Amino acid sequence: MNLQELEEQSGQPARLIRFLIGEEVIPGPTGGRRFASYGEDHLRALAIYRAAKAEGIESLEVIKARIEAGSLPSVHEIAPGIELRIEEGSVADIGAFVEAVRKLASESKGEK
Repeated sequence: MNLQELEEQSGQPARLIRFLIGEEVIPGPTGGRRFASYGEDHLRALAIYRAAKAEGIESLEVIKARIEAGSLPSVHEIAPGIELRIEEGSVADIGAFVEAVRKLASESKGEK
């Protein structure tokens, strides 16, 4: 895909994409300047960037490390106003873990 298609699919403006490439936060395109091509790895990197920014992370170094690790956290609501973000591969059984945390949260509120 070209830059315009990447912009449309990722929801990020081309100017930001070029900036992130220049800062080496996301990988550069293949095919050189005139025939620049972007793929799924660029979409994933931009999704990780967007998720990190939504968490309030401002450091490009931290975001770059997340992109290099390829980790997109899954988000689970534990209780109203409480979300749990779990990095891929950090918990063997995410479903059981989330349920255990929900149980602890409800017990701490005095619910059974």
